[in-house]
Amino acid sequence: MRLAGSPEMFQALAKHFTSDDMPPPAAQHMAAEVMTHGEGMDTSVQRFNEVYQSLLKQGYSDEAAQHLAVEALEQAGEGGAS
Repeated sequence: MRLAGSPEMFQALAKHFTSDDMPPPAAQHMAAEVMTHGEGMDTSVQRFNEVYQSLLKQGYSDEAAQHLAVEALEQAGEGGAS
């Protein structure tokens, strides 16, 4: 799959999310999803942190919690369950 936009745009998005205290792997994942889905994705860092912390409390590993939190925001942005 080819991402829309440029590598510079991807790096700028990832840097933006990281500067808002999102873990770097999640920031890169979020940037990739935004470039793929555009404005149809929920990009709220606060919402990410809420979902991420909830998943950690449920016993998910850090990596899994990050991944699932980004996916939850993607679903919420598409009108799915949050």
